Amino acid sequence: MNVVYAKRKVSVTGGWLQSRRQRLFLQRAMAYILLTVGGAVMMVPFFWLVTSALKAPSKIYILPPQWIPDPVRWDNFHRAVQEIPYGLYTYNTLVITVCAVVGSVVSSSMAGYAFARLRWPGRNVFFMIILSTLMLPGVVTMIPTYVLYNRLRWLDTFLPLIVPYWFGGGAFNIFLMRQFMLNIPTEMLEAARMDGASEFALFSRIVMPNARAGIGVIATLSLRSNWNALLWPQLVISDPQKQLLMPAIVIHNKLMGSPFFRTETCGI
Repeated sequence: MNVVYAKRKVSVTGGWLQSRRQRLFLQRAMAYILLTVGGAVMMVPFFWLVTSALKAPSKIYILPPQWIPDPVRWDNFHRAVQEIPYGLYTYNTLVITVCAVVGSVVSSSMAGYAFARLRWPGRNVFFMIILSTLMLPGVVTMIPTYVLYNRLRWLDTFLPLIVPYWFGGGAFNIFLMRQFMLNIPTEMLEAARMDGASEFALFSRIVMPNARAGIGVIATLSLRSNWNALLWPQLVISDPQKQLLMPAIVIHNKLMGSPFFRTETCGI
């Protein structure tokens, strides 16, 4: 009886383990299939971008779309570089982007530390006023800001695109850094103060290293927004030698008669 029972127990256990392995295999297979299909769908825009760069302009907007270029136009890249001084515009964009990113990180970190860890009269009131500016769309303040920079004679310079980021870096960035710095244990700062650390030492040696995640988020968002900036740089900069890459491409395509913006090639 004991031998028969043991055999039955082993067979039941082996079947259960085998069915469990099969379920795990099916689950992993389904997960891999879904991830592969999702990845392929996500790659469609990138594939369309590459194929469009190798097509003739008249074949980009045709219906049904032509997924494979025929013929392949490798000379599109040579023509683009010859028609637009990409080197100059890329250099201008890099200068402004780097200065704006550094300014956003430094100024928003300092402002966030002041609102999170320093005690001063009216702190909460000023913080609420800063947060209230998030309710104002950028288009609303665009004209008054343009008039201000015109009176300062900053137009056709890089100053309107750099200087504002060194004075707070934006309400959202200040709010984000404040929330990150509030999560730093107060006991750590108090221990450093008891050891004789100054506020600058606390900020640079304790607070900033512990707020690396917030710094990374602000740097990423600022990099993306400044690199892709289009409308505001067009308003404050009209000198062709000081244009940024994105506005320069759009202006060139629209005003220089690029076939990408001609109605007959778009089928309109």
